[in-house]
Amino acid sequence: AHAYVEQALHVAQELGDRRSEASELHQLGVLAQVAGQYEMAERYYRTSLTIEDAIGNVQGRAVSLNTLGNVYASLGDSQAALRAFEESLLICRQIGDRAGQSSSLRNLGAAYLELGRNEESNQTLEEAVMVARSIRNLPSLGYGLLSLSLAQLAAGRTEAARLALDEALALFKELGIEPPPAAKGLQVDVSRR
Repeated sequence: AHAYVEQALHVAQELGDRRSEASELHQLGVLAQVAGQYEMAERYYRTSLTIEDAIGNVQGRAVSLNTLGNVYASLGDSQAALRAFEESLLICRQIGDRAGQSSSLRNLGAAYLELGRNEESNQTLEEAVMVARSIRNLPSLGYGLLSLSLAQLAAGRTEAARLALDEALALFKELGIEPPPAAKGLQVDVSRR
């Protein structure tokens, strides 16, 4: 996959197609991130972000910031992650990108949870779930409910955590999506309380 994306990047650069160049750089960032090469992913995302800014692609900027926030979180830079998610969310709200809002809210809520800001996490994740539900983005809804379950559990709301988890798992099953491995551990934690 990496070689194919590199080739597509080269073609985009030869043609002077900046939008495709940004997109291919973003894809290289995704591949690096999945491989655990976070510094490399950060470089690809930052370069993509620079191009998005240069060509005025506001939605592309929001997407790049959201994924860059995930890289910062993986690198342990929670404050940089928060700033990236907040800016992504602001842009998505300004341009009316509800799917982007749901994703940015979910990531922002997870960042708040990582920092121990449980109430902010719960409020943000409840909004993420509400937005995903309103646009019928069912995979996003499932992941939002799973994150909300974690936040509810951290806030000591075991029954609310159980309800969110049960709904997420039922949704994943209905969609034929394998739940993330963390869901098993969460099930154990919820059942112990």
